[in-house]
Amino acid sequence: MNMNYRFTYREEVQVLYIYRLLTDMDNRAILDEVNRAAQDGCNTILVELSYLEFMDSNGLNLLIALWRQAGQYNQKLYLTEPKASVIRLLEMTRLKAIFEIIPTGQSLPMVSN
Repeated sequence: MNMNYRFTYREEVQVLYIYRLLTDMDNRAILDEVNRAAQDGCNTILVELSYLEFMDSNGLNLLIALWRQAGQYNQKLYLTEPKASVIRLLEMTRLKAIFEIIPTGQSLPMVSN
């Protein structure tokens, strides 16, 4: 079991929990799993960030790759409950505008197509 991240599934929703900084190998494994789920009909990806205190370039690269992959499969991608430090990084890199971010305490939108 990987201690940096894990997946859960709810109907057609794939939830990715990120707990620690990711490696390149983690990113490849995550993208493979998201790709498999998309091919199996998963239409929504939730990236749960509430456990992550800090994000580095590997994390940013993963988010960009997930965003691109979601676009290819016509999936919805949400970042849920990111810490202020992650929000600041997304703002500094001008990436915040491409993601739908669900803040702490806010209900998730309807996730069906």
